[in-house]
Amino acid sequence: MIEHGALTVDLPKIDYICQKNTFTGSCGAFRYRLYPEEAGEAKVVTAAVYADHCYEIEDAAGRVTRESFEYTNDGIAKAEEWIAAQYDAYCAKA
Repeated sequence: MIEHGALTVDLPKIDYICQKNTFTGSCGAFRYRLYPEEAGEAKVVTAAVYADHCYEIEDAAGRVTRESFEYTNDGIAKAEEWIAAQYDAYCAKA
């Protein structure tokens, strides 16, 4: 779990992701999502951040930023850090 100003990122562990679940969260208009993906033969955990509207609208408009991480609890911890950094960038623009 990362507490970062107004943002608290507490992503589920790998056992949640192994069941092909998607996790979403938000802080005001800043939104994020974590989901499993297959990259060729490998599995990864992908984090995505976006703002203002739902994921589908922002994705169709090309306004979603994504990063992939190892399919492990360490990868999920790195995703939490990445989301917090993206939140900082989002706040700097506001």
